Amino acid sequence: MPAPVQQYRPSFPDIPAGQWPALLSWRTRAEEAFRKAFDFLYDIRDNRGPLALFTRNNDPAAIAIPAAAAGPGNGIGLELTLPRGGNWLITGTVCLIVTGAGDLGQTFLLSLNVGPITQVWAGVSVPGAASTLMLSQQWQVTVPAALSGSVSSQSVRLMIVKRAGGGTSSIDPVHSTLSAVWTG
Repeated sequence: MPAPVQQYRPSFPDIPAGQWPALLSWRTRAEEAFRKAFDFLYDIRDNRGPLALFTRNNDPAAIAIPAAAAGPGNGIGLELTLPRGGNWLITGTVCLIVTGAGDLGQTFLLSLNVGPITQVWAGVSVPGAASTLMLSQQWQVTVPAALSGSVSSQSVRLMIVKRAGGGTSSIDPVHSTLSAVWTG
């Protein structure tokens, strides 16, 4: 969450002594109106404006993909914390390196772990030859709004698994990304 910005407070020139008292009242109301207008604009910018998050793994070591008959698989080091309630559009992109003959024709599943819930069976690829390919999927996630002043946030984590196969397929973490855009 960005640090709060010093709010703008306009200043008006002093009214000379002996002037009509209604001018002082007008000045007070004008200062209050400007203050409220700028406070409102800052509130929109800081709390309801657009927000986009992005992460990638900087570790160049390849991440092995486990074979599992069920379950969401392993995390690949891509995780974000969604800092505000509302709807989020999450995009996960994985650089999949299929190397061994044992993984040809196998199903690779990309899933998103949202807090305690895993959304599985989303991104699917069945490669027919040894290759490097990009696997991408989008999810829409709703984070509940904060209750009584508490901070609402939700952690999301990208995961991958293959359903069978004895090959040595892996993920290139440097070219894999996870991004989130707040949509309201």
